[in-house]
Amino acid sequence: MNSRNLFYVRSLHLRFYFSKNKYIEALFYLEKFLFDNYNHDEEILISNLKQKWIYDCIEKSDYSNDITKKFQIIEQTDYKRNFLNLIESFSQIPSFIHKNKFIKKFEDFNKSFNLLLNIEDKVNLHSSVIFQLIYLSYAKKFKIDENIKKKLNFEKESIDFFESVFVDIFFKNHNYNITKIYYLTRLIYKVFRK
Repeated sequence: MNSRNLFYVRSLHLRFYFSKNKYIEALFYLEKFLFDNYNHDEEILISNLKQKWIYDCIEKSDYSNDITKKFQIIEQTDYKRNFLNLIESFSQIPSFIHKNKFIKKFEDFNKSFNLLLNIEDKVNLHSSVIFQLIYLSYAKKFKIDENIKKKLNFEKESIDFFESVFVDIFFKNHNYNITKIYYLTRLIYKVFRK
């Protein structure tokens, strides 16, 4: 696998927290696959089909194509069921227009994701629901509603350093084109300001 194909915040997580951990890399690839294939409007059928497809491939240990081969590492762990549960949890997230249910199901997904994130390694990284929501919004280019911001209570949650820099940049003007160079520049700037 080439972690350079991951979202750059996740690539930094891999490099600094989970060096050479193929299990966590597979988890980040699954997150990326789910987010890239989420459809936030009424027509979620294609999104559900893609989730069902990846679920079936993992369940049947079919790692024969370029997408699924990234998840073959989970066969060597006891966490295959947890990965399948994560996909099920994500598939429960409704269309974005159902705000209350969307928030509840997205928070459930975030909890399942964090359980997998910390199941094997001694690193205690907690990926914030705020970051994941912004990551999804960034990947799919949809605006986060003010009501959702209020319900998630953005002030209370502690956020990982790498995630917080991305969140700050995004919320300055709902920037959907944050280059890796710009992100790294802001990251370095924040390190030196501390």
